[in-house]
Amino acid sequence: MIKSTWLLVTVGLAAAALSSACGSDASGSSGQFASGLSGSESLGSLSDADVQTLCASLGDYLASDTDFRAATCHFAGIGAALTSSVFGGTDEQAQMACTSTESACNSASASESQSCQKPTGACDATVSEFETCVTDTLREVSATLSSLPACTAIKVSDLTASPSSGSDVTQLPEPASCQTVQAKCPSAQSSTGLSPATGGS
Repeated sequence: MIKSTWLLVTVGLAAAALSSACGSDASGSSGQFASGLSGSESLGSLSDADVQTLCASLGDYLASDTDFRAATCHFAGIGAALTSSVFGGTDEQAQMACTSTESACNSASASESQSCQKPTGACDATVSEFETCVTDTLREVSATLSSLPACTAIKVSDLTASPSSGSDVTQLPEPASCQTVQAKCPSAQSSTGLSPATGGS
């Protein structure tokens, strides 16, 4: 059974990944995220220019892996199927919604980069810690996406999940590295557009 909250959380990552792609061509594996900034520098001490460098690097990183782009487009399709099921759609309608959305996503060109803002308030998380959070987040999401069914195999019953009693199993797990960033710099993820991906708690 597909967990609907996982779908809604990760659809946010799919949108962020594609809209912040900075127009670069995707190729190869993204690997470890590296912004090019000093890893020991705190996010709160970055200059405005450094913040924009971080934002642009993040967009390039998210666009650099063809497998991840394909996965996020498939997840966008799953999200469309979920919406169809919520409004009483049949299996066939959910499958059509998934297929058309996934196809449109794969055909779309990357849009201009999102604007990033410098984190507000206390922010002691380092650039290196944030880079690790980004890398771990994409690995976690990619692993989740790989378990999703093809659009042609989706059933409305798969899109209806009941939360397990006593535990929030429908939340996309937040990597420990992102919990560290969140604790040290609560505004870091929203400032850089990552909050849909990492806001697991």
